[in-house]
Amino acid sequence: MSKKDKVPETLALRVLKKCDIPFEVFEYKYEPRGGTRVSSRELGVDEHVCIKTIILETDAKEPFIVLMHGDLEWA
Repeated sequence: MSKKDKVPETLALRVLKKCDIPFEVFEYKYEPRGGTRVSSRELGVDEHVCIKTIILETDAKEPFIVLMHGDLEWA
């Protein structure tokens, strides 16, 4: 595999490989602050079906994760 064709080895991809879970990588050009608007456009899917992950912290400094549809905004 050439350097151009190499896919970044994220933790998620390592886990999928370790568990023999089939997956397909879809790449697109990064656009700063593009978010799910860009990813949905480049992948040809409705932005609502893209899920974004938001990492937050409570007043007690406990982390929690919010998953929300790509076309919605955190208020």
